[in-house]
Amino acid sequence: MKLSLFTALFALTLALSANGQNAPTKKTATMYETGSIVYSCESNFDNLIKNFKPANIANASDYVIFGYAFLESISDSTAYRAYAHYFASDRAIVPIDKNTKRPPVYGAEPALLSIEPQAAPRDSYERFKATVRLEDMVYVVNFRYKDQVYADYVICDSETRTVRFDTFFGNINIWVNAN
Repeated sequence: MKLSLFTALFALTLALSANGQNAPTKKTATMYETGSIVYSCESNFDNLIKNFKPANIANASDYVIFGYAFLESISDSTAYRAYAHYFASDRAIVPIDKNTKRPPVYGAEPALLSIEPQAAPRDSYERFKATVRLEDMVYVVNFRYKDQVYADYVICDSETRTVRFDTFFGNINIWVNAN
């Protein structure tokens, strides 16, 4: 009797632990890093365009992403300072949750997230200086939200080809499988 009870508990424990290991787990990731493998700066933007959809953002249909373009490499301190000051100005934009009027919070149901553009906070300048280096590459993503056209400037790492700095799309995370 004791042996069969022990065997049954052992089998149940084994079954539960095996089931837990195969259960999909979720994590958040930027829309740039989800999808195809990032092998170039351009592949980040291809992922962004594929991921910006109603399954991930409730009001994605209010947006039209026109495309992206390479602008320049940050080759000297003059260009570096110009971009640093741009990100500290009211021309830089960040996403704001339409319902709470705060930065997006990613909960259990990310499709409920509705975003709208808003001027970036002044701390973007310090974050820019701590993150961006000379030789990093500058891209622009042009998009329309309702009747307003926006330009989101994105800094891509010149070595790893990943997005290093972006105040708008880079601040929007989506749920992905962790496996």
